[in-house]
Amino acid sequence: MIRLIATIRTWVSTKVVILFVIALSAVVLAGILVRKNTEVLKDTFTILTKQDPETLRLRDLLANLTEAENNFRIYSITNNQSYLNLYNGLIAKVAISLDSLKQNALEDSAKLSRLDTVSILLAKRQEMIDAYLIYKSRREGFDFAEKTINQIRSGPLDTIPNSLRTSTRVVTVFDTIEPDPVMVADKSEEAQGIFRKLKKAFSRKQPEKVNTTHKPHSQGSAILSTTR
Repeated sequence: MIRLIATIRTWVSTKVVILFVIALSAVVLAGILVRKNTEVLKDTFTILTKQDPETLRLRDLLANLTEAENNFRIYSITNNQSYLNLYNGLIAKVAISLDSLKQNALEDSAKLSRLDTVSILLAKRQEMIDAYLIYKSRREGFDFAEKTINQIRSGPLDTIPNSLRTSTRVVTVFDTIEPDPVMVADKSEEAQGIFRKLKKAFSRKQPEKVNTTHKPHSQGSAILSTTR
């Protein structure tokens, strides 16, 4: 009986130890897996958040371009030469960054083509700015006062004609001119001759009558107008 009890205790103890070892092994294995997963996640996060040199150059290039444009706008308003110097320095940095990116993109034709397009656009932009600076310097060197004085000296003093007030007076004279009796008689006889012909045409049986009486003619009026 005592042996049986001892055997049972030994079997139970052995079973407990085995279960404990299994549980402990599972815990250790789980800890190892968690640690490995943590390291993998950490490495992945580091890789994703890490910026390569090309990305850093592109970011610096865009920042320099923005700052250069702002400096040139300030120069165009204030005519402060220091802002123009800052602009030229930043454009030089942009050109260096582009050359470096082109060297790293020799094997990638698409990327190299995009970088060449950026270089062409920057060159055209610089040509426009140079033309603006030349025009600005010529405009500042032009002396408007001297130009005006030379025009006054070369031309007459009174270049603006004075408008003279002129007036016109119209005088109308009414005069009475008596008609010529001979001309009036001739016209009356001519009219009577026409009337006689008409009467003969419409009535041949009626005797021909001659009207010898003359109606007095009213005196005509003539208007003489003189203008001064």
